[in-house]
Amino acid sequence: MNCKVTSPYTYSLIDEMESGVLILDAQLNVLVWNTWLVEKSGIKQTDILRQPFRDIDGIQGLMRLEMSIKQAVDHNLSSKLSTALNPTVFPLFSFGIEHRDENRIKQAISIQPLKSELGDPCCFISIRDVTDSVNREKILKSQSDELLLITDKLKGEEIVNRAIMDNIADGVMSFDSQGWLVQFNPAAELVLAAELNVGKLHFSDIFPIKCQHQHLSFSEQIELSDLLDERGQAKWHEIESTKLKAGLSVESSFVRLALPHSHLYSLVLRDITERKETELTLNRLAHYDSLTGLANRLLLMDRLSQALHRANRNHDEVGFMLFDLDRFKLVNDNLGHGVGDLLLQEVAKRMKSVVREEDTIARLGGDEFCLLTENIVTDADLEHIAQKVLDELNKGMVLDGHELCISASIGIVKASRGQSIAQLIKQADMAMYCAKERGRNQFEFYSDELNFCYAKQSGLEQELHNAYKNQEFELYFQPQISLETGAMLAVEVLLRWHKASGEVLPPSDFLSLLEDMGLIIPVGNWILEKSCIYRELWRKQGLISDECTICVNLSARQIIEPDFAATVKFILAQTKMPPELLELEITESILLEDQDTVSEALSELQALGVLVAIDDFGTGCSSFSYLKSFPVNILKIDRSFVYDVCSDQGSAAIVSSIISLAHNLGMQVVGEGVEDDYALRYLIDKSCDRVQGFLFSKPLNYLAFMEYVVDQENKVTPINRAKVQLNSQC
Repeated sequence: MNCKVTSPYTYSLIDEMESGVLILDAQLNVLVWNTWLVEKSGIKQTDILRQPFRDIDGIQGLMRLEMSIKQAVDHNLSSKLSTALNPTVFPLFSFGIEHRDENRIKQAISIQPLKSELGDPCCFISIRDVTDSVNREKILKSQSDELLLITDKLKGEEIVNRAIMDNIADGVMSFDSQGWLVQFNPAAELVLAAELNVGKLHFSDIFPIKCQHQHLSFSEQIELSDLLDERGQAKWHEIESTKLKAGLSVESSFVRLALPHSHLYSLVLRDITERKETELTLNRLAHYDSLTGLANRLLLMDRLSQALHRANRNHDEVGFMLFDLDRFKLVNDNLGHGVGDLLLQEVAKRMKSVVREEDTIARLGGDEFCLLTENIVTDADLEHIAQKVLDELNKGMVLDGHELCISASIGIVKASRGQSIAQLIKQADMAMYCAKERGRNQFEFYSDELNFCYAKQSGLEQELHNAYKNQEFELYFQPQISLETGAMLAVEVLLRWHKASGEVLPPSDFLSLLEDMGLIIPVGNWILEKSCIYRELWRKQGLISDECTICVNLSARQIIEPDFAATVKFILAQTKMPPELLELEITESILLEDQDTVSEALSELQALGVLVAIDDFGTGCSSFSYLKSFPVNILKIDRSFVYDVCSDQGSAAIVSSIISLAHNLGMQVVGEGVEDDYALRYLIDKSCDRVQGFLFSKPLNYLAFMEYVVDQENKVTPINRAKVQLNSQC
């Protein structure tokens, strides 16, 4: 006996569903082919009803589908198929799309066994369009758009209704014309914390009706509320209700169904918690830096725009600072991006710890940070903030077993009325660059004069490129004199830029720019090679002793190059210079760039026999304890201490302590910046090993240095004079 759908209401409900419903009898003839299937397939109901299921042309995975249908009809077994996982698919297409296999919609197919009114087996097949959720790869995990509306208990349709209701992911509840619950599905119980009892739960307990006319009946209040649109159709609302389970975000749609003598109302509840969380995550990713949690460029631009608008309106001022970490690239290059990321996170944490909660700290990208602060009063306020940040950053840190010391260069701008964001950032960048030029680890306010500095900087970069290409760099030389014999024990090599215009620039004017431009490695290697060539040439000419060393300054970028020791070894071999006559000078700050890498590099140099000296000792942020950790042969006392040694007890004590400490550790000591006999006598008295300074010679170019060497043979040296006068007091 054939299975029939006899209820007009049931058929109408199925026909209006936003999903496909296909019902087959035991012989697999089509009993129901709803409007949704007609629209998606183009197959009219008159062409398919009462026809064999196999007459549907173009079904993919037909054998698997028939097997599932047979299990439902013969063995009362349910099954689900999905084109996201297997090829079973009906010939269904989106409206207006050409009917080709590649354009088929993705389908989720549910197969349920049914019994007719007379007990004959039937098969209920529901087909959902899951194209969007498959294409989004379950990011939003969009819930089914099906609206399966259930009315009151219809005796003959109870099994069919229940099968439909149980396969809907959305919670569905039906209410009578008085607003009392008449039916609900299991999904509704998962959404609501309220106990669902038919006839005992009123619609208003879940969803308060916003209607000013409380004296009207439930149906009349519904018609006047905002639950339906102007045409009386369903409208989605995000709801807040104490009856929802804690932590859930839910949206609802209200549907009115017209019955012969009354109305039936259905409330559809959709759990959108995951979607809301995804939206929040996407919003955070769009406005916050994923590594540090700070505001990103997009959010900063928005807040900066608002701050400038408020400042213009209220005649206030806005403070803006641009931070750039000094030598951050060295951390990434030598310790890896993992440690670099940890450093950026630590910097963000420290910056947040010293500013106000209402200030905005942002990471613009790489190692660039900025600070936006409002309601400031004076320049001193901004100076105080900048100095607090620098002090906090200067504190040592241990990251992944590496001890690091970081600093920053800061550009500060106080926004004036009518200033644009682009102008503000450009000015802060100018100020920050000038802070770097003046030695790093400091801040600089923007001023009109910096425009000239910025323009000069741009031109200087191009000139440096040309200088390297045209060999405009020149070496100068300054002797180091033995305090015991008065002989020249070493020659320090110093770089100068002899511009085409005839102007000679010291390295302080361009060295940091060479590093930023990436030219410091080739220029440094050229200096090293030339120095070794000259030293061997002078020895062969008898101008210097066999024991005289050549001293070359190194940049941080050079010493941490992975193959630097190999480069030194190659140059020594090419120039045939003994390694023990090469003295490489580094500053204290280099020791703290990356202690492990620097220590390894120095050990490799020591293994070659090369001497290592620490230049400007006493001015860095290290301590005497570091001397035990690094293979160092020579300490050069900074000129600032030597200059004041006879007028400042503190400087004298520091010089005396350094000499004593170095000798106890088996190191030699060089006093830099010796300009008068008083300082010289003090160094002799404290048993300093060598001295260097204008008292003996200023830095000289090649020809002038050759003249100096020849001229010294018949001169009475300052050391001889000093020894004669040693008993006099400073």
